[in-house]
Amino acid sequence: MKRVLVIVIMFAGCSFHSNPKSGDDDGTTPDASTTGSNGSGTTAGDSDGDGVADPADNCPTVANADQHDHDGDGRGDVCDVCPHLVDAGGDADGDGVGDACDPRPTEAGDRIALFEGFYDTVAWTPVAGGPWTVTMGALDQSDMTMQHQIVAGLDLNNVFIDARVRVNAVAQNSASRHSTGIALGYLDTNDYFFCGLAAPGGGAQIEAGRVGGGQYDYNPGQFQTQMMGDWTVIQARTTQAAGDYTHVDCESKRGMISGDASYDDTADAAGDIGLRTNGVTASFDYVFVVEVPPPPPNT
Repeated sequence: MKRVLVIVIMFAGCSFHSNPKSGDDDGTTPDASTTGSNGSGTTAGDSDGDGVADPADNCPTVANADQHDHDGDGRGDVCDVCPHLVDAGGDADGDGVGDACDPRPTEAGDRIALFEGFYDTVAWTPVAGGPWTVTMGALDQSDMTMQHQIVAGLDLNNVFIDARVRVNAVAQNSASRHSTGIALGYLDTNDYFFCGLAAPGGGAQIEAGRVGGGQYDYNPGQFQTQMMGDWTVIQARTTQAAGDYTHVDCESKRGMISGDASYDDTADAAGDIGLRTNGVTASFDYVFVVEVPPPPPNT
């Protein structure tokens, strides 16, 4: 199956981080009882120098004045091995990606490339469509008249992406194909992979595919509920051995409802990551990205 896509505008990002909300730092200056003897103004018992004393700091060894803790498990985003999941903090392979969110929990070598909790204005880059806004801790796209896309400004190869999205409304136009989800291996508006939910004229499905030269090739999988509804977790992974094709795995889950699809293409997996909407309004709660070493070449 094929279709022509128009792509959207987005914003450029950095490595693993969580953006502070404006106003999180109250700007108060520590008094003499909390400053070091050298008069530096560093809070006593503040190992990372972020202005939060160690006993109260949810990440005492890495500076995080904002104290963001997306999953509320007591570990700050910047030092949480699964910042979007409440977990025990286990990391069996010791690579810094927690067992509960590691695509390869028994093999070392993965790394958290990005966590975005959408606390405030995001530093991603628009590439097509209209503006996105951050509202109450979610990245919102409130226009359903065109396609929109926003990318993070990362240069990655094989990746695993976990994003949480809620479709708030779907355009009442059965002749148009409505969708939202994750862009992977993004190079330009006519060259990227896609994993997400789509409504091909009624109902919904999970799709894995690729936009190449403006044409969309994809494989669908069942998602036996409507697009619009509660929060849905979408997970995508690209796998490409050196000199081989790229395999895309795409999964979705909302409560007890799940779906999956896969897609193979000769295009490289390398590129940016992003989010897109087409004919829907949607809110994204977080985006979690792990860079995975490429598998060994096929022999």
